[in-house]
Amino acid sequence: MALGWWARGERAVDWRPQIAHQAAIAHAVYVPEVRHPVEVTGNEEAHLVRWLSKRLGASIRAPRLTSLGYELLGGRLLPEQGRPSAQFMYQDANGRRITLYV
Repeated sequence: MALGWWARGERAVDWRPQIAHQAAIAHAVYVPEVRHPVEVTGNEEAHLVRWLSKRLGASIRAPRLTSLGYELLGGRLLPEQGRPSAQFMYQDANGRRITLYV
């Protein structure tokens, strides 16, 4: 029993800083893009969500941020430590962009 308790701590890894770092990198790389900021545009939201859900192996959705003044620009598939991840990008009327890393 004590060995199990000790081994528990060895496998516990705080992955949050790594994911935050990857999200920040993806944001910095794609937000300034003029012609190719996303792989699939927001006009194809249903397709985008189905594709990303299938690739991530989980049901995901693109949050509605219109009440905050942001429209879905689209999204893309990204790698995260050998596994797929996704990024949704939104843009407001002034051209400011925000991203959501999934």
